[in-house]
Amino acid sequence: MTAYRLLTVVFTSILFLGLAGLASADSPPQATPVPAGKGGVGPGQVQPAQINLDPTTATAIHREWIEIDKVQLENPVQQNLAAQNIGATALQTIKFEDFEAAFPNEWQFFDGNGLTGGEQLWTDVPCVAHTGFWSGWPAWEGGLNGNNPCAPGFAGYPNNVNSWLIYGPFNISGAQAASFNFYFTMVTELCNPISLCDYLFWGASTDGVNFSGVAAAGDYTQTCGIFTKDGDFCFASLDLKPYAGAPQIWVAFLFNSDAGDSFAGPFIDDISVTFQPGASFNQVFLPLLLKSPPPVTPKTNLYVFNNTGSMINFYRVFGSKLDGQPIPDVTCTNIPAGATQFCGTVDTNTYTLKFQSGKCTLQGVRALSPGNHTREARCPSNSG
Repeated sequence: MTAYRLLTVVFTSILFLGLAGLASADSPPQATPVPAGKGGVGPGQVQPAQINLDPTTATAIHREWIEIDKVQLENPVQQNLAAQNIGATALQTIKFEDFEAAFPNEWQFFDGNGLTGGEQLWTDVPCVAHTGFWSGWPAWEGGLNGNNPCAPGFAGYPNNVNSWLIYGPFNISGAQAASFNFYFTMVTELCNPISLCDYLFWGASTDGVNFSGVAAAGDYTQTCGIFTKDGDFCFASLDLKPYAGAPQIWVAFLFNSDAGDSFAGPFIDDISVTFQPGASFNQVFLPLLLKSPPPVTPKTNLYVFNNTGSMINFYRVFGSKLDGQPIPDVTCTNIPAGATQFCGTVDTNTYTLKFQSGKCTLQGVRALSPGNHTREARCPSNSG
């Protein structure tokens, strides 16, 4: 599948789907759990958030975390759930995604932090589903540096993930009610505040840049906190009624992780964007304007093992390139005998390499493989 392309979406029909199992606004909120420190898991926590996106490079350029008491947050969330119950049988569905059919269909997805942490992407995975067999996960092997959460030896999501999944724009002018709904199960590292490490964010935007919504982190496998539990999943909803007067709306997920501990991460399923038409309802689907970043090219992290028997004065990569552009030649110096030293990162390619030590000087053409690549520097006399 190709994650980098402009999507032009024109819907010619509207699916009519009655949502089942909608949460009741009368459910009492659960007690506020004690926040865990960095490196732990702890019970699930939520926090209102804004995340601003640069639409030209598709990267997150600013995060503003809104500090608010969790008790204050519970009331709006419960009200959002209540908004769905107004004439629930009349609700109509703009978008429903259960990941059972071809993906990404109308979704736009990309890595939002460029080369930092490599490339990880949202995609459909054949495990941990709310219904059916498939769900969405933010860092699968569709990206160059993703991994497989369905594998027996799965250890956790990668570090430094910044993975976006966006749908829209669409127009629901005049709707009486509208909401962005989904089911999720999740375990992430938990910090206080949430923004310090790993979290799942979901939100809405009227310009494709400023997304407002909720960030969640922690363990959502045992209890769902202020959300409603449905089997092994939690049900979450974001009220879109405040956006109904805008000419266009986007909805999005973002999963972000830091360089610390990692866990199973979020699995999302049965996503829906629903609305209740008003007397003057007008629905228009617009072309997607968000620009995807260029593909992340394979990279080599070059390490040099000094097996020459003396100090290496320098080890040089001639014609070094990064992201297809020439950069100053990667060079590492003063590598002690018997030591391994990191020299730098270059595009995976074939380069002329040269080193000079107290015992010999050698030059040759070598191919550098993707990922961590260690070159052994040795003199002909000790080549064995």
